[in-house]
This record gives sequence, structure tokens and C-alpha cells, in this order.
Amino acid sequence: GVNSEAEKVRVIETTKSIGWIRPSKVFGLIHMAKTAGSEINGELASHFERVCGNKYSSFNQYRKNEQYGKHLQRLSEKLTEDKKGPGRRLEDGYFGEQHDTIGFEDCDYIAAEMHWKQWSPIAEKLGEMELHLPCREPLSHLMSQCYYMQHNAKFIRLNHSFRCDAEDLEAEVKSCLFHEDRFSRRLLYDKLISVKCFDPLPVQNYVYYMGTILQRRRMEADYISTPSYYPRDNKDSECIWTAGEDFQQKVIDILLKLDYYQFCDECRGSENDLDLSGATDTSMTALSTAKVKSQVRPTQDNQKDELLSTASQSLPTKPIMH
Repeated sequence: GVNSEAEKVRVIETTKSIGWIRPSKVFGLIHMAKTAGSEINGELASHFERVCGNKYSSFNQYRKNEQYGKHLQRLSEKLTEDKKGPGRRLEDGYFGEQHDTIGFEDCDYIAAEMHWKQWSPIAEKLGEMELHLPCREPLSHLMSQCYYMQHNAKFIRLNHSFRCDAEDLEAEVKSCLFHEDRFSRRLLYDKLISVKCFDPLPVQNYVYYMGTILQRRRMEADYISTPSYYPRDNKDSECIWTAGEDFQQKVIDILLKLDYYQFCDECRGSENDLDLSGATDTSMTALSTAKVKSQVRPTQDNQKDELLSTASQSLPTKPIMH
């Protein structure tokens, strides 16, 4: 990756003189649930070439954004009507029925919501891969998952918020988690795969970071977000924030038994934690005069899209570090 400031300058200067240089390895996003993965996938596909995702891909992202812009009012009305997001886009050919037809051979970046075991066969075919794992603050991440499941009919937690007085606290915590199988520490033993962690919020820091690596599109699109559920507006009423530090630490200790949270806890602040501090809009514009128009989202839970809220005014509107 492009980590040091000197390496970033070298890449930018080289790009200016002889054009973009394809990276020697393929990058990937381990899309854990409720870690802004859809926003990241959408932004990257809108601004860079050869981004292959199960939500968004470079080859048709411009047209998709164009179409969603035209139907924004209809989507916002649906969001208001059924109290949930209008639904994500249908899977692109990389992950849908045409998976074997298109393949990943020309991808520089793969964003996927899939079982962790599916990464190794891809690496066997493409060679060295660097996978990026988004790591949110654990309690905020837990509450985000609880809220999503509470408002989604396909989950058994429908209409049930997190209970701090639950008799079995560990069972209560685990009942909020879903798609944990997208990451396993066993990925760390694959010789073709390295795993890095990063803070996914705000989203644009990571987008700018990847902007020093990926090739810009000839025609870039303004990414239009489609929220996957009704905006979380009940955070002040969530019992976990007033339950006290001892209780919060008990919850964190339960989460740390799981591979994902355990790895994030070990990785953040280590040499495998992506340094996004130098990734700014300036580093992006050095490669192209176009700018990524990502919105600042202090937390994913406040990711109610500005365009959707403007179109439909009827939409409703503390992390612990360890």
C-alpha cells in the first residue's frame, strides 16, 4: 500500500510524469455489517476504475447514479411509506448469476459481503491481496446492528430493542450480531493475503487514501446513497449509554471473544492499522482535477442521505474507547 508520505509523493509525481501505475496486488474490502461498507463501495465505484463490488461496480456505476438521481423522489416516498430503506441495488455480475461470466481478473479492488472462506480462492487466482477490515468503536457498532435488526422483519429481534437488564447478557449481545462469518482470524494464515484494519468513519478519509492507489474514472459520478434502513434516531434512549462504565466494559469483554472484535482491538494502533491521517482531498486532486464529493458523516448511524431528507421532509431525524 501507499503508507508513508514519501511514497505518496513518489506515486503522485510518477503518475504526473508517465501516467497511472497499476498496483502489484489486488485490494479488497471485507464488508462487515453496519461498518459503512456500502458507502465506501459506492464512493469508490463512482470515482475509480476497476472497483468490483456486490453492491456497486465501476463498469455501470455512472449510469446507476444517474438513474437513482432521477428516481430520488419515488425512492424517498417508498422510504417514508414502509419505514425502511428502499433496498440496495441488485447484485452486479461479479457476485450475481453472471459471476462466472465476468470474473475478477481485471479488478484492482473487490468489495464483498461474503463468507471469509471465499477470499482464498480469489487470491489463488489473482495473486497477492491486501484486505481492508473496517473497525468501528465496538459499542456503537453493536447498537447499530441492534437497531437494524429491530427494524428488519427478517430478523427475530423485530421491534425488540437491546435490553440491559437481560438475564443472560451474553445471549442478549450475540442476538444483535449478524454476518459475523465474513471475517475469521484464519484468513491471517493465508500466505497470499494480508489483512489491514482502518477506521471507516468518516468515509471520505478512506476514499481519499485509496485515491492514492486506484485509477480515477474518465467520467466520475456523484454517489447517491440509498440508506438500508430508517435513520437511527433513538440513540439517547438506548440503555447502554447510561448503564455505567462497568456494564459497558462487560459488553465489550463479550464482544472481544469474537474474532472480528478481537482482531480490531489488536490491530488498531499497530503497524497494520492504515494511516489515513495524510489522506486528504489534496492528495486526491494531485491525481486529477476532479474531487470526490463525499459527505462528512460523523457516524454511520447518522448517514441519512442529504438528498433523501431534502426530498422527503417527513423522515425522522459516545462511543467508549478501550
